[in-house]
Amino acid sequence: MELFTPGQVYFSGQEIQGQIHIHLSEPKKTGMLKLELCGEGRVHWTETRNVERRTNPGRSRREIQRETETIHHRSHERYLEQEIVLFHGPQLAVGIHVFPFSIFLGPNLPSSFEGQHGHIRYYLQAVIVRDWLWNHRTKQHITVNSILDLNLFNSCKQPQHTRDHKHFCCFCCKSGPVSVVMHTDRTGYVSGENIVFSAEVDNKSNKEM
Repeated sequence: MELFTPGQVYFSGQEIQGQIHIHLSEPKKTGMLKLELCGEGRVHWTETRNVERRTNPGRSRREIQRETETIHHRSHERYLEQEIVLFHGPQLAVGIHVFPFSIFLGPNLPSSFEGQHGHIRYYLQAVIVRDWLWNHRTKQHITVNSILDLNLFNSCKQPQHTRDHKHFCCFCCKSGPVSVVMHTDRTGYVSGENIVFSAEVDNKSNKEM
């Protein structure tokens, strides 16, 4: 069983079209063929702390044993869970079977994300459901980009600036500062847009820059 889609990057609310191909060399009994569209977020990180434990319970003399304990923090969110049935059984004949499908992503989905302590993932999964037998599954991950209208956030239209400075060497050899101020006409941009900025540099050190 193979799952095909024309692309792997989609926007919230977009329609996903594709096909499921099944190649059989002999008839196969099946309860149904279904397609699942799922999206979930998971996070996990650990922290360590020192704890004290008392040993020799029940005795007059008790010893304190110090140990390091690892604490696991986990959480999970489900953003999307849809299912459509493409075939109701009871049997698939020998040959190549093609099942086209069309399914919509939900609105206002968070973007796909991969990080050190968590991820947001979306995937399509085709499942052949069989009575009293293991189900056959095939999965394909997709990338979802959320749609954000910057016009709804007034702060994105405001100009912004930042400044920083640096000294060279230290103590008696410390130079004067190199100061930089950078300005942008606003703080909100979209993919593919040019970011225009201006910078002012004031070099009061004894080094050429």
